[in-house]
Amino acid sequence: MHLLVADDNEINLRVACAYLKALGIPAESIHTASNGREATELCDQQDFDLIFMDIQMPEVDGIEATRQILKNKEIKPAIVALTANTSEEAEREYRKAGMQMVLHKPVNKSAFMSALKLAQTT
Repeated sequence: MHLLVADDNEINLRVACAYLKALGIPAESIHTASNGREATELCDQQDFDLIFMDIQMPEVDGIEATRQILKNKEIKPAIVALTANTSEEAEREYRKAGMQMVLHKPVNKSAFMSALKLAQTT
């Protein structure tokens, strides 16, 4: 399984990677991007099974990055929103963009485990 974690906060990236490694994902299978533009560029270069996408990032936000990735990929990755915004309206917007799950920050290990199960069923 190849994963991408996109978040502009270095601490969030480190925590996410640590949780994923603790859940048995090899370090070499986890890639990171510090903004939506980097995420879309990485997705143009290789396929990911699962993408954890922060919503508020510089250059290209997570919603637009999700739209671009899904538009350009023949095989669609599962995309999971990472956000502090817990409103139902925001969650509808993320799902409309193509995100399959929403994890609310601060994200814990069990939330990452649920998202990994999502990727294994797609």
